[in-house]
Amino acid sequence: MLGVPVGSYFSQHTCLKFKTDQAQDAKKMEKLNNIFFTLMARGPDADVSEVTGKEPMDAQPTKKGRGRKQ
Repeated sequence: MLGVPVGSYFSQHTCLKFKTDQAQDAKKMEKLNNIFFTLMARGPDADVSEVTGKEPMDAQPTKKGRGRKQ
C-alpha cells in the first residue's frame, strides 16, 4: 500500500484539501497544482496548455461517441 500524501491549497476564502493513497490521484493533483501556479504567476490570460501538455478545449476536434445508433 502506498503512503498517504496530503496536500492543502489556501486562498482568501477557500481551503482545498485532498488525501489519497493512489499514485494516479496524486499525479492529477500535481497537474492541478501546476495550473494554479501558472495562473497565479502569469495571470488569467496564461496559456495553460503549456503546463498540461494538451491543446486548449476549443481547439480540439469533436469526437463521435460509440453510443447507440438512431
